[in-house]
Amino acid sequence: MNTMITVCIAILTISSAMFAEETPPIAAFFFATGYLSADGVDKGTPLPDGTEVKVYWDWDENGPDAKDPQPVVGEEYGNANFSSFKINSADLGASPGQFITDPMFKIVGGMPKPATYYLRVCVGDKQLVSNVVKLASGLADYEFNKWLVDPTPCKKK
Repeated sequence: MNTMITVCIAILTISSAMFAEETPPIAAFFFATGYLSADGVDKGTPLPDGTEVKVYWDWDENGPDAKDPQPVVGEEYGNANFSSFKINSADLGASPGQFITDPMFKIVGGMPKPATYYLRVCVGDKQLVSNVVKLASGLADYEFNKWLVDPTPCKKK
């Protein structure tokens, strides 16, 4: 009897491995349309290259708030390859205040649930907060085209 159970478990394990579909990893370019300034998009002096942009995970899908964490950077399942990057318009030959992530934003293994992310930029005593995007499996581009000025100062490290 024990042999029969062991054989059945082995067959189920092999079958599920053969028919399992692994979710492809996320590989995404994030980019800004228009230029970022301390007053939002296309308003005033563009932010300089080297300005840090932080990635946040909207884990509860209720929009940007103080409870949202940055993604964990690492090599384990669900980790990201970075959680911040710099405005890089000169490297792109683009207008000042614009960016495209290079390298692409990647998630190890599979799709986090929910897969909703947004960006924050600290500017003096306030911050810019982007629109939320929902990432899909595979290779894609995600446009951050709406930015709000949040008068809340950025958290100190």
